[in-house]
Amino acid sequence: MNLPFIECDKANHAIYGASVYILTAVITQSPVTGLVACAAVGIGKEFYDRRDPEHHTTDVWDAVVTISGGLAIFLYGLFI
Repeated sequence: MNLPFIECDKANHAIYGASVYILTAVITQSPVTGLVACAAVGIGKEFYDRRDPEHHTTDVWDAVVTISGGLAIFLYGLFI
């Protein structure tokens, strides 16, 4: 059985989303604030990419995966 392949870029977005969520939630002691920060960073990064199309590509899935990284940790915290 072969495991599914995850693009390196998408894996990085998920890791960064989870990291932003964890750091923000721990510092503010608020999981919801961590999730909002994660979403802001994911969406903000894509707006940044859009402003520099010569060096970056805009991909809505990058924002989705970034938010999903934080959401996974958020949901884990709800059930543990």
